[in-house]
Amino acid sequence: MGSGASKGKRYQESHQYGELYLQTDKTTYQPGETVTGTIYLDITSQYPGHQLFLKLKGREIVHFLKKHGSGKNWHYTEYSETKEVIKQNTLVYSWDASVPQGQFTIPFSFLLPSHLPASFYQHEYKLLAFIEYQLEAFLEPPHADCPKMKYKQPITIREAPLANNGDLKLEVTTPLKSCCCCNQGSNVLKAEFEKKFYSPEEEVKATVELDNSNSKMNHKKLYIVLIQKLELKAQGETVTENMFKRSSEKNNYSPSTNKIYSESFTLPIPKYLSEFDYKLEFNKYGKRDEVLRKHFGGFSLYNFLTPPTKGSLISSTFSLKVYSQMDGIEATLPELECPVSILIPDSPSPMGVTAPSNWRPVIIDRINVAFSSEHQNQHTEGNVMEIQGMPGSIASTNQVRLGTPLGYN
Repeated sequence: MGSGASKGKRYQESHQYGELYLQTDKTTYQPGETVTGTIYLDITSQYPGHQLFLKLKGREIVHFLKKHGSGKNWHYTEYSETKEVIKQNTLVYSWDASVPQGQFTIPFSFLLPSHLPASFYQHEYKLLAFIEYQLEAFLEPPHADCPKMKYKQPITIREAPLANNGDLKLEVTTPLKSCCCCNQGSNVLKAEFEKKFYSPEEEVKATVELDNSNSKMNHKKLYIVLIQKLELKAQGETVTENMFKRSSEKNNYSPSTNKIYSESFTLPIPKYLSEFDYKLEFNKYGKRDEVLRKHFGGFSLYNFLTPPTKGSLISSTFSLKVYSQMDGIEATLPELECPVSILIPDSPSPMGVTAPSNWRPVIIDRINVAFSSEHQNQHTEGNVMEIQGMPGSIASTNQVRLGTPLGYN
């Protein structure tokens, strides 16, 4: 999420001392999983600092517009908040007084905390929310005038998928009433799903049955819908959006003698949050434009389907909802809901490091890094802004040669 690998704002200065790279075995992990990787140092001129650190940091950022007032007297107020999920440094290796000229390979491993919320990115008409993580290796400078040698790599956290357990078969009995609250009997809605986790563009297959034999009302339609429930919090305010991402229906039923209706549904999981390849267009209102430009460099982004997550500011879940429309009913509809996981493909593999022809490193034994288990959970609240009415990855190479700049920020 966010920008890719980076060497820091003062890379042009630190480059006089050589190069530092960080490479993990992969870029996508689950909470509680072990991360393994390697730090490469190609020191061409003695570096004044002597301590090599590894930093793990993550944060949630939320911006949304909330409507206040009614009729002609209404306005949008924009709320924003940032919260650190984790920010921890740990010492990996230390030299006596400075880092000598030479080449070093330093393997490392560490255990991710078990309760990290999943990485996330989503924007809609009036909201922007993301959770991002980054791993950074750096040589600590001895004073402010000395540039820090560092290398940052984004990593992605994914929640473990829901288990396929015994609740793939669901059933609900619904008392029916007409618009004048007269008793119209009841019916039984049943649904059976193949599984509880799906990938974008995969098809949901479900069997639905409605037993309407004890009802005085005629059945009109059966629906199956993929729903995302998104809850965002900022500056004491909460917005909840129930968004229909894809639906399928069966209709044109004629009155049946036995009043038992059975249907097989196929529902494709979308690849994008919208039904089309939605590109982000920056708007001129408030903080959202500023945050997007800062974190995503002003590039248009595809709004891909997002994974489930449960953070302090951001909560996103998916479910498959099945319901029936009855003739003349305006109150409660027969419906049932099955929670599901959306499995987003892993991020691209980290860039491989191609050693120069003179690469003869000192190989240090693997170091098991221990990050603190305590999260800092710091907040940064944005300014509240009122808005009167509102209209509506860059591909990277697979390898990098030591000594080749990657760009910096």
